[in-house]
This record gives sequence, C-alpha cells and structure tokens, in this order.
Amino acid sequence: MKVNTITQELPVDENAEKEKQYWVEKLSGDLEFSSFPPDLGLFKSELTANHPLRIPADVSNKINKISNNSNWGAFLIFVTTISVILQKYTRNNDILIGTTELKNTTDDLLLIRNTVSPHMTWKEILLNVKNTVNDAINNHKLSIMSLLKSMGTLNEKTEDDSFPVVINFKNLGEKKLKSNTRAKIAFHFQKNDEDSRMTGEIIYQKELYSSDFICNLAEQFMMTLDQLTNNPNHQVGDLNLVTEIEKEKLLKDFNNTTINFSHTKLLHELVEEQVQKCPDRVAIVFDESKITYRELNRRANRLAVLLREKGVSRNTLVGIIIKPGIEMAIGILSILKAGGAYIPIDPNYPKERKNSIIQDSGLDLLLMETEHRSKLDLNGEIIDLELLNKNTNNYDHLPSVNEENDLAYIIYTSGTTGTPKGVMIEHKSIVNNIVWRKNEYKLTENDCALQLFSFSFDGFVTSFFTPLVSGAQLILVKNDDVKNPPHLYKIIKSKKVTHFISTPSLYNSLLDEIDDGDELSLRIITLAGEEVTNSLLKKNSRKNVNVEIVNEYGPTENSVVTTAFRNLTYHSKVSIGKPIANNQIYILDEEQKLQPIGVPGELCISGASLAKGYVNNPKLTSEKFVFNPFLQGSLMYKTGDLARWLPDGNIEYLGRVDEQVKVRGFRIELKEIEHQLKEHQSIDEVVVTSAKDSKGSNFLCAYYISSEEINGSALRKFLEKRIPDFMIPSYFVKVDHFPLTINGKIDKKSLPEPTENISEQLNYKAPSNEIEEKLVTIWSQILNIDSKKIGILDNLFNLGMHSLKIASFVSRVYREFEISIPIHIIFQQPTVFEQAKYISQIEREKIYSIEKVEESKYYPLSSAQKRIYMLQSFNKYQTSYNMPKAMIIEGPLDEKRIEAAFQKLLLRHEALRTSFKVSNGNPVQQINHDTSIEMNVVNLKDEKLSDLVSNFIRPFDLLNDQLIRLKLVKLKKNKYLFLIDIHHIISDGYSINLMVNEFVQLYEGKELPELRFQYKDYAAWQNNLLKSERIEKQEQYWLNQFAEEYPVLQLPTDYKRPLVKGYEG
Repeated sequence: MKVNTITQELPVDENAEKEKQYWVEKLSGDLEFSSFPPDLGLFKSELTANHPLRIPADVSNKINKISNNSNWGAFLIFVTTISVILQKYTRNNDILIGTTELKNTTDDLLLIRNTVSPHMTWKEILLNVKNTVNDAINNHKLSIMSLLKSMGTLNEKTEDDSFPVVINFKNLGEKKLKSNTRAKIAFHFQKNDEDSRMTGEIIYQKELYSSDFICNLAEQFMMTLDQLTNNPNHQVGDLNLVTEIEKEKLLKDFNNTTINFSHTKLLHELVEEQVQKCPDRVAIVFDESKITYRELNRRANRLAVLLREKGVSRNTLVGIIIKPGIEMAIGILSILKAGGAYIPIDPNYPKERKNSIIQDSGLDLLLMETEHRSKLDLNGEIIDLELLNKNTNNYDHLPSVNEENDLAYIIYTSGTTGTPKGVMIEHKSIVNNIVWRKNEYKLTENDCALQLFSFSFDGFVTSFFTPLVSGAQLILVKNDDVKNPPHLYKIIKSKKVTHFISTPSLYNSLLDEIDDGDELSLRIITLAGEEVTNSLLKKNSRKNVNVEIVNEYGPTENSVVTTAFRNLTYHSKVSIGKPIANNQIYILDEEQKLQPIGVPGELCISGASLAKGYVNNPKLTSEKFVFNPFLQGSLMYKTGDLARWLPDGNIEYLGRVDEQVKVRGFRIELKEIEHQLKEHQSIDEVVVTSAKDSKGSNFLCAYYISSEEINGSALRKFLEKRIPDFMIPSYFVKVDHFPLTINGKIDKKSLPEPTENISEQLNYKAPSNEIEEKLVTIWSQILNIDSKKIGILDNLFNLGMHSLKIASFVSRVYREFEISIPIHIIFQQPTVFEQAKYISQIEREKIYSIEKVEESKYYPLSSAQKRIYMLQSFNKYQTSYNMPKAMIIEGPLDEKRIEAAFQKLLLRHEALRTSFKVSNGNPVQQINHDTSIEMNVVNLKDEKLSDLVSNFIRPFDLLNDQLIRLKLVKLKKNKYLFLIDIHHIISDGYSINLMVNEFVQLYEGKELPELRFQYKDYAAWQNNLLKSERIEKQEQYWLNQFAEEYPVLQLPTDYKRPLVKGYEG
C-alpha cells in the first residue's frame, strides 16, 4: 500500500500544512486498517444488524471511577479495550481504527493509530491512546478521506470498504449516530445521564459476520473490559478470552480424535501384509513395466539382505538418489526392511544441494543409479542399484529388526539459514497417518492410485504408501510427465485411476484437459500443499461431477497430514478440516494461550504423528518442538501457520506467521533464497517476496540492489547450481533502494510490481512467422503479459515461466499444433524462437476427438464389445459376463420412485437400453427407445435368500433381452436387499458404481447434468481411430516384429488341460 506520495493539493487554511504533515507522518509506512476477519462472505453489503452490549452495573461503576466520571475518559477505555481485542485477532501490534464522533460530520472519520503489545500494561496502552486521541483532535480539521485519496490509499473501489472498525461514544457530541455505518463493524456506546450506566451495541454487516461470531465478540469485549478495569497494571499478554466451557470444547470436543488402530506394525510390514493377501496382484505400474506384490517384496528383500551385509541396521541412515520407477520403490522398501531410514535426494537437485544434504545428515551409504554417479562429497560407499539384476536369490520373508520408535525416513525441507533441514520421522508416526488414510478413504484392492510427487517431497510418502498398504495398484510416472496434464489425463483414463493426491495448481491445469461431464473412474481426489480456491472447486463441479474433493493439511514435521476436510464443494467454506486420528490441534496466541473460537492464532500440533525433530540440529528442534502445556508429558510442534477454529470444529487456514511460503506445494523459506543470492559477487542487498498471480497461485520475486546490470538469466543459472528449481524466483527486479516503513523495516508492500518492471530488451525481436506469433500469443495469455513485451529471443524464465506454466503451454501447443512437446524441451529451449524451430521440425499428430454420431438404426461395436460378443456367442448359456451387484437399503422406501429413477437412468444412458443384432454378417448395436424397466419385488419369507439370489443371476440373450435386471427383496420392515444384474457388454465395474450413485441422486429428486456423449459415440470414434494412418503404422511395426517364426511358450502345468474351458479357481 503506497502512502508516501501526495498527488493533489488539499484544502488549505492557516494550519492546513501543519495538519497535513502530521497525518502524512502518522499514516506513513506499512498502513493496514485493523479488522475482524469475516466468518461468512468477503463482500460488503448494506444489510446490517444490531447486537446489544450489556455492560453490568459494577463494570460501569469501575469505568466511571477510573475515568473520574468523565465521558472522555470512558471513551478512551472503550478504545483501549477494542484495540487490545483487535491485537488478539490480528497478531499485529499496529492498531488502526476510526471514529466519526470527534469530527464535525459523519461523512468523515478521525483515525486512531496506536501500538498495542502483549508486554505492555493496560495503563500504558490507555495512556498511549489518550495521547494519540489528543493529537488527532488537535489536527481534526483536515479531511482524512481526502488525504487518504491523495496518498493513493483510497480509490473508488476501496473508499466504501476501508474502515473495518469504527467506535463512537454518543455523549461526546450532539450529532445523532447513524446505524447505517460504512464500517464492517461499529461499536456504539452511551452513558445514561440519570444513573451513569454504560450501554452499547455492535452494528455489523450481515453478509460478512454471523450472529454467532458477533455473540462471541460481544462476550470477549465484556471479558476484556472486566479484566482491564480490575487489573489496570497487568500486562495485556495475561488477557484470557476463553471461558471454562469453551476451553472444554477446544481441548476435548474438537480434539476427540483417539482411535486405537490395534497394531504395532512397522511401515514396511503394512506392505508385507498385502503381499500375503494378494501376492499376484499388480502392485506398481511404470510405463510399460509392472510388478506384483510378491515380486516387489522378493526384490526388496534381496537388496535388504545386501544392505544388512553392508552394516545397515536400526536407525542407519541410507541415502537414495534415483529417478521414478519400480527400482525406486524397491530401493525405498529395501532400506526399511534392512532396518535403516531412507533419505530421498532428487537426482535433479543441484550438486550443491545434494552435497549439503549428505554432509548435514552424515551419510556414509548411498543407493543410486549409474547415470547419477556425479562427483559427490560422500566419505562412504555408493551401492549401484544395478546390483539388483545380478542377485537372483529369492527371499520371501525377511524378519524385521526395528521397533516402532525407530526412524523410517528423513525429508529435507527449506531452511532459513541457507541450509536445508532434515525432518526425522519414526515408524509409529507415519504408520498412524498411513493407516488413518487407508481407513478414512476406504482404499482397497479395487483402487488404482496415481503418484504425482517427487520422492524427496513429503507428499510422496502418503501418495506412495497408502495404496501399497491397501492392496491397491500404484501408477508411477516420469518426472516430466508429472508436469504434463494432457499425459496425466490419458493415464487417468486408460488406467482407470480412482484416487490421487495433487497440489491445487496442478489439479487446476489437469481440469483443463477434462471435458464437462467426462465419465472418468476417479472416486476421490486429495488436494494438499496450497490454498484451495472456490474458483477451483466450481471448475471441478463442472468437470468431475461424481468425484469427492478432500482438502488435507499438514507439515512434514507431523508426518505429512494433520487435518482433513471431506466432501469439499464450492458451496462450502474452504477449510482444512478437523484433526485426524490421534492428533491434537491448539490455536494459540503469542503467549501460548488458547485462542477462542473464531480468533486467529498460531496452529500448533501434538499427538501420535509428530516428528522426532531435526537431524543434527538440537537447537532448532527445541525451538519448534516445545512442551505441551495442555497434555502433560507430550510435545507440541509450532507450525508458524495462522489459523482459527470455526464453530463446528473445522479449522480455517489464514496464512503464515513468518516468511515461509508454499509455492506449487513446496514449502520454502524466503531467507534461504536470499542467503543464496547474497553469495553472488555483484549483489549488495536482496529481498525475496511471494505474491499471487491472476489465478491465485503463489510465485516468487527477488528484488536486489546492485551497482551492475545483471541479466535475469544469469541469476537463474547462478541459483540453478545451488537450490532446486521450485525455489528459483519467477522474477528478478533491480531497484535503487528498498522503501522503508516508519519503523525502519523494509516496506515490502511498496516494492514495484514485478510484471510492471520487465525490462525492455535492447535485442527485442518481434515474431517473424505464424508459428512464432501463435507461441507469443499463448505465452502472453499464460504469463499474463502484454504480447508486445515478449520477444522471440527473450528467456521466458525471466518473464515468470515455471514448471506448471510450462505444463499449461504444452497442453495449449498440443491443441493448437497437434504435436506433443516433452516438458524438458521447454526447459532446454526457453525462447519462442527455439520452440518455434522445434515445432516446425517435428511431425504433427492427427487429433481424433470424440464427436456425436448421426442418428442411425445400427451403430458399430467397440473393440471390447466385439470381444465380449464373440466370447458370449461361444456359449450363450454362460453367466461369466454377468455383473451382479447387491445393496442393503435401510429405511422407508418408495418402490415407484425406484422404478421411476431407473427409467430416468435408462433415458440418460443409451447403453442401458442397447441390444445387439447382426447386420451384413457383422454384430452391431441398436439403441432402443423404450425406457421402461420392470423391477421384481418379493418378500424374503417366500423364498430362501440363497435360492433367490442364484435364480436372479441367469444368462442374457444379447439379441433379444434387455441387458439389465432389477429385483427388490423385502428382508423386514424398512430393510431391503436391492439386486442389479447387468451384462458386461454394456457396462463395467466403474460404470456400475457410477450408475448406483446417479440412481441415488435421481431417487432423491436431484437434477443431473446433461451428458455430452454416449457410448455409441465412443465406439464410432474408436473404429475411426483404428482405421487411421497412425494405427496402420503401429500395425505394420508389429507385423514386422512377428514376420519370422517365433517360439511358442509352453509352460508346464500341474494338471492336464481340460477339454472344455472352465471358470473355477
């Protein structure tokens, strides 16, 4: 907020210049109007409500006594009281509120700006308030509104919304107070002339604050006023705004999270449980490679035996540098099985970063691939992971040597001193959270999860282990592909992914690839690492109708996840949810006292998931992991995050206390970046800030002072050798000096906007062909920069390009040019000129998009339908392709509504009313217009349940039957068994779940969005694709591969192969 430049002359009288100088100095620096954070909307409204402030007679008497029955003194006491409450809410010692009572007109305000510190006494603050108000009155003739406009603090958009808190005392003036105030919250007081009794009211905007919030605020006002009048010599930090009833709620009700998981398993033992349950199920898929749970366990055991031979035992630290893949999974599990704790080091980290982690942790054993064997400062042994291929011994079981208090892993995060800090996590801590996730999200062997994080990031731990301890299938992708939304969309669709964890930024880009109403297999998506916005949730509601969004929050120091909010929609208030199993949350003030519901404070964590501390850093450990004053014998981690309790026990995240930020899901200490930049020989001073772009995503900007001109590309290359890519600022801005606040601190709000300070390049070169023009237009939209400022020779990293924006660019290029560009190419060729040249040299792909087919009597079958049709034709009486589903329904049920809901389903999904014919010797599908469906209703007492179910499942006639059947079995009063049988040729496992979900919504009378495509459209699209030139080339490749005679694999069997194929296990 810029407040130091006068842009127009103000009305002048004899003392105008003196008054103007006073207010310019008083309002200089980092100016922020104190406010109570709204608990409802964020928009100003003219609708107000009143809430009474009933001040007891004894408190009124004390006010009169302290003020010597002076109305003026009472006003100062009220100002002091509200200022102290505001300090509690804002954690800001600089308090600024307004009053209209001391002005000649209610259209203007007098501003009261005071310092309120927890270490000051009530009496000291009261004296400061008195002096401030006296000075303000002596300079009250000047129009503050005009002054603020001239200083640039107010404009037409903010003028009516700039004074969140106003206080008035009727007895000080003769004018009538207006209840329809412009303030968000106004405190009005008056004294009864007859008995000197004080009364008051709070007038508030109903669109911003709930009545519950105002009731709590009124109670807090009374408690603060009572403590002020009783103990004026006490420090403000001693103020307690929490009642005993509220304390009980905060400590017990909101933290009632105890769950006994009844196990003492280690992290790797949870995976081994699934090896026993489903050994031959595919555990991990990477590109074209896959591995079963049995083989994963065996290969990890082989390497673990080798590690034990190398001396690895309990708590031995073992580093691992490896790119994503099955070998990465084997390496991690082998370290755990050997008894050690793994330290993941991203192979893409700069050498300096790798060496810093190695030295800080004291590593003397490192697993890595041959291609990553660069010069490292390791005084120990490097084990090449290619040894895995040489050891063929089978170890089906390897006894564990660990205890639950042993270390499982160490994750390094950004540090303020320029050196990353390692967070030590024990088995018991991460096991608590992994088991909670498995149970909470009900992951099973039917799920398929996609892993999207670097394994050196804490989000990887939950994303990687939760599926594996659930028997689910885990999809790993290459580093480049993680940043490529079009490719991720293909994986999600082809692999039928049901779950993944993502940052909101990446998910926002992924949503751009999904068409409205696109029927994917996704069941539940977890967002973490960044703030979730309402715009993202609204976008999701259009694209992924039946997908549940979960918002998870948690620092690395508490084993990744601490709170979660289920079923987040754009209709709900964005919250980080409630504490998970066996975790406790405390929201505290600066004096480590509980903050009331609705009052912001530092979020602190205690419980089963806490880290052991920081590796080889006892000082920092003792600073961040402190004694828990609310639970004897336990520790509490101070996150540095600002949050507040909501009345329902959920938590609202509000930002940071310190200068730590999250960018694209990565936790970053700005001081570490500043420390590294100060190492540059030409930089004198540097400040790194974070801001939000037009889409609400955080980005970094470095402002520096230097006597030389330094190219942004040079600074980026300088940092690339020292810190990871995600920590490198998007912008580098040279300034002559840093603006300062009145207190002498750097005024970050007055620093120039980075996008306004992109230097005009002397070698600017305009686009010279159509491809370059299109690329400049695309980058202009993505970077939110005027296209005239983007030359084809400009390094786009200097203009704000980063990995997620590159992902958006790759997606746009795919649509515009019908080609796929690997993401690493953009990193290597960061100019429009290079990118245009690359595009012009590669072959374009023809994009075959799905389109609605014209109305016809018959439609072609998809490949899957042809296969099922032929197999069913071999034995018309088989039920192998029946897909029955049974559901227990409890409660009153309307049979007619069930039939009506299913008729709507048939009308909605043409596949459910599809039958099959033979035309010109080929099977085809026919869409029937009849949407009627008969539901057979029976009582259980009429038949045995087993007979009833077995008789229900019978063969379908593909040429004549309706390929879906319904039966409702009345078990007893208000309890039913609902049976559905459907043929696989018109459905699959995911489709049945989708159908059931839609049935429930239709039964409840809800409207469903219109479908853009039907299955026949997909079948026609696939048939056209199979006739394309691209498929013909692939066909020719395989024909060439098998052109020569090849051996037939004859596997030995235990029994003679039967003459007739069967389906018994």
